[in-house]
Amino acid sequence: MCIRSKVTLPILNTSSRIARSLRKNWDKVSLVIPLLQGHAKKWYESIHPYVSEEGACREGIPLDLKNVLRTWEGFQQRLVSSFGGHSDRDRTLRQWNDLTIKSGKINQFCDELMRLALQLGYSGNFVKDKACVDITTDLRNRWALKTPLPDEYVEYITLLCQTSHQLEDVASFNRKVTREKHDSEQEKSDDRQFSAKRQRKDRKALGPCQKKPSNHASGSSRPEETEHTQIDRYIPQTLIDKRKRLNQCS
Repeated sequence: MCIRSKVTLPILNTSSRIARSLRKNWDKVSLVIPLLQGHAKKWYESIHPYVSEEGACREGIPLDLKNVLRTWEGFQQRLVSSFGGHSDRDRTLRQWNDLTIKSGKINQFCDELMRLALQLGYSGNFVKDKACVDITTDLRNRWALKTPLPDEYVEYITLLCQTSHQLEDVASFNRKVTREKHDSEQEKSDDRQFSAKRQRKDRKALGPCQKKPSNHASGSSRPEETEHTQIDRYIPQTLIDKRKRLNQCS
């Protein structure tokens, strides 16, 4: 893990008396140089002959007055980008502490986790533990079945992301099945209601009707006998059959 040197830059804004007295960019840079420490100081010593008139004369090399490092903006940007500052690291650390998994945004979480880990110099189990802090119960149960787990934290986070996507696909499929089942039941219910309304409408259109008395209501299960049926009861069956053959019996 690389520990960068701490760099403290003086406050040089346009409202200060010092800023108004400094007419040249190099005057501002000259105020910062004595404050450099550690790796930042060694870095400046390596570029001193190329940005300072004194260093160029001592080394016997021509000085480029248009060198971007002789300007305050260029010097400050190179210094901060190379060695950072307290505010940058503190801001990155706050982002790391506040980072949580949000529903449906596992990709954004994994990308941000690896980005912050690289900026802060974190790796190994420290990053793995951070990845599993806020995972859901379903994902935690599924993740427990994944054995063995990768040792490299990048592969570890990639597998975690894939497992979360599998759970999301299953949940989406279950919601689709439930929705289709509900729509089907609703459609059947609508059909039954429409059929009942149609039947009531048809009965109303026909009007009231008389119900014919049934044989069961009178207590007799035999069919009603006519006058011919009562007479035929006393005629021999052979004679009835003969009359039928001669078409004399209707």
